[in-house]
Amino acid sequence: MPLSKVERHVLALICDEHRQTRRGAKTSIVHVGMSVKDTKQKARIVDVLVALKKRGLVVFGDEAWLPTREGERALGEEVLVAAPKVEEQPKHCDECKAVLTPDEVEFLEGSCSACETKAFQEAEAQEFSATVERIGAPLPDDLLNRCAAMNATLLAQAKQAHEAGEPEAWRDLHWLMETAQQLVALGGAE
Repeated sequence: MPLSKVERHVLALICDEHRQTRRGAKTSIVHVGMSVKDTKQKARIVDVLVALKKRGLVVFGDEAWLPTREGERALGEEVLVAAPKVEEQPKHCDECKAVLTPDEVEFLEGSCSACETKAFQEAEAQEFSATVERIGAPLPDDLLNRCAAMNATLLAQAKQAHEAGEPEAWRDLHWLMETAQQLVALGGAE
């Protein structure tokens, strides 16, 4: 039985994470990779993971999802069997009207990467601000400098990954650039 679009994307995400880290993908990583925004979508992804497990394509161990050989094989066979799609007119983002890439059309269902990231970050910021109260004390200079150095290192790694063609690296780049702006703002607020 062929994989659905969501099953294929989740399985590809797990295989990619396993290939990169040699460890499995935690459920939270799968949620982030699938740009999940609410609990309903989280539940849907968990259902997909359970369905993939029942089919013997993934296993759950050490608090992470790992692909089986059958899962890697099924993903590889689907890639070989899939015929290239020919589209007459380009599709546009529902929000900003930018032309969508084939990956955005397939995985983001009508949104471009930038709008999807923005929506995810806004939802995350709302959740964060609702659950955490800011103490109000400024960060010590040493801690701020260490955070900035760590951000710069991670930003360089994400940039290399993006230049190497890793499909998910744009998310890290966007988040790290935003974090860098916030660190600069904190440094100048004193």
